Amino acid sequence: MPKVSALEAQVYTKIVGGHGKYEKTTLYMAWDADCLQYKKGVFWHKLHFEKVVSWEARIVGENVDPFDKSRDTRFLPCIALTTGSSRHATEERAFVFPYLSFENWLYWIVRGLAKYSKAPMPEESLSVLSPKHQTKVINSRSLSTFDNSHEIFISILETLRKEDETDKGRDFKLGPGKKLPSPPPGGPQIEGVTKGGVMFGKVTKKLGQGGSGTMIYEIEKLLQPVMQKDGKTGGDWKTEPMVVKVPSIDRDVDTKVVKNAGVLKDLVKEARVLAILGKHPNIVGLIDAHVHGKSRIYLFLQKGYCDLSDYRKKNLELSPSEIRKYAVDIMSGVAHMHGLRVYHCDMKPDNVMIFEGDIAKIIDFGTAKTRVLDSKEDMFGETWSQFGTKGYISPESRDPRGIATEDDLVRRDAFAVGITILYGLLSHYYGWEGLEPLDGMVEPKKIILERIKKYHKFLRDEKNRKRMTGDRLLVLADAASGLIEADPKTRLTVADALMFVKEDMKQFRKDQMSRSQGDLNTFKDLQFVKETLQKSTSPE
Repeated sequence: MPKVSALEAQVYTKIVGGHGKYEKTTLYMAWDADCLQYKKGVFWHKLHFEKVVSWEARIVGENVDPFDKSRDTRFLPCIALTTGSSRHATEERAFVFPYLSFENWLYWIVRGLAKYSKAPMPEESLSVLSPKHQTKVINSRSLSTFDNSHEIFISILETLRKEDETDKGRDFKLGPGKKLPSPPPGGPQIEGVTKGGVMFGKVTKKLGQGGSGTMIYEIEKLLQPVMQKDGKTGGDWKTEPMVVKVPSIDRDVDTKVVKNAGVLKDLVKEARVLAILGKHPNIVGLIDAHVHGKSRIYLFLQKGYCDLSDYRKKNLELSPSEIRKYAVDIMSGVAHMHGLRVYHCDMKPDNVMIFEGDIAKIIDFGTAKTRVLDSKEDMFGETWSQFGTKGYISPESRDPRGIATEDDLVRRDAFAVGITILYGLLSHYYGWEGLEPLDGMVEPKKIILERIKKYHKFLRDEKNRKRMTGDRLLVLADAASGLIEADPKTRLTVADALMFVKEDMKQFRKDQMSRSQGDLNTFKDLQFVKETLQKSTSPE
C-alpha cells in the first residue's frame, strides 16, 4: 500500500485571544513538509514550523459547528501553535479537527515541529499519540538535534554518495585530484576543539581494531587547566581518557580504488544511532563527533576497561553475582534499543564493554538497523538479510528470504543476546565444551541448530541445574534458553527475558528481607527468654 503523501481536511481555525470566531477552512500538509498551508478566502497562507516557539494538543469546549453528528461537539480536539520570536510578538493559532483524523494530523505536525522547530515537546500533548507514534517523534527529535549540531559531519555522507555514484558497492574510485590520506602509523595526530566544544589532546596509545574496518585509539579529553598557587593558569590540564574511533582506509595502488570506504558511512550512521539512543547506563556514551580535514571522520566515545570476550580469552574467572549483573546490563541495554526501534544486529561478547563501576555497556553500532534512518529512501542502500558474527547468527538468518522485517530483527537480536549470555558468561563459568564456532567457514543452518541442541542439553542436565540453582543462576539460564529457541515465533524477546530475570531477583530480595525479619524476631524471642531466665534465677 503506497504511503499517503499529503493530508487535506476541512477544519476550523481562529487566532486565540482575538475577537473572531472559529472559521471553516481547508488545511493542507505534505509529508515531512516544513509548514502547514491553510486557506483564507481564496488565498493560501503558510504557517512555518521554524517560527513555532510552543504548541499543545488540547480539547476545546467552545460551541463550534459539528464534524460528527454522533459525538458531543462541545469537546473537540485542537492543536494550538504559537509563532513569534519574542514575548511581545507572538500569535497563537488554533486548529480544531474531526475526531477520526486528529491523531494523523497531530503526528504529521509534531514530526514537522521535531524536524524544523526548537519548540519543546510537552509530554501531556505527546501522550495523545499512540506509543508507536510517540517513539517515532522522540527519535526524530533526537536525530534532528544531533544533525543540527553536526551539520558538517553529516554532510560528509552526501559527499561520499556523490563519489560513489558509479559504484554501488563499498569501494569507489577517487576522482582526479582527490586524495583520501590514511592515518599515520601512530594514530591520528589531532589536537583541538570539536564543533560541539569538546577539547581533546594527543592520542596516547592504540587500543586495537574496531568493528567494520575501524581503528580505536585512546585520546585525552581536556577538562580544565590546573590553577597555580599565584592564581595564574599553568600549562598542565586535567584530563580524562576517552577513545576515538577512526576509519581504517586501504587504497589499491594500481586501480586507485579505496577499500572499505563504506566505513565512513558506517561511522556517520553509528553516530546518528547513538544520538537516537541518548543516555542510558548500558549503552556506550557518544561524547562528540568530528570531521578533521576533508575526509576524516572521528567518533569520540566513553572508554571502558575490557570487553566481555577478554574473560574467556584470558581465562579470567567471573563470580555468579557478576554473571547476573552483566547479563541484566546486556538485556537492559538491548531492551532500551528495541524500545526505540533500533536493532544492533551484531551482538556478541566482543561488543559488550565493561566500564568503571563494573557496568556492562553495549558498543559498536556500525551495523545497527533502524527505521528512523533507513526509512529515508533507504539512505545507506542496505538490506536487512544476513548479518552478524559467526556463532551468534540465528538459524532463520540462513534462510534465503530476502529483506527482514522489524519483528525479525527483534528475534534475531534476541538470539544473539542469548548466545552472548550462554557462551560469554555461563558456559565459561561452568566449563561447557564443544560450543565454539567452526573455524574458516560460514556456518550453515544445520550447524546452528546442532549448537542450539547442545546448549539445551547442558541446560536440562540435572547436575548442571543443581549447580545453577546453588549459584542462583538457574532462572537466568532458563531465560537465555528461551532467547535461543530455534523457532523465532516461540523465542523470547529480550524485554520478556529481562522481566523474567528481574522478577526472580525481586522475589529473592523479598525472601531475604522476610528471612532477615524472621531472624530478628527469633533473636528478640531469645533475648526475652534469656532475660526471663535471669530474672527467675536472680536472688530476691
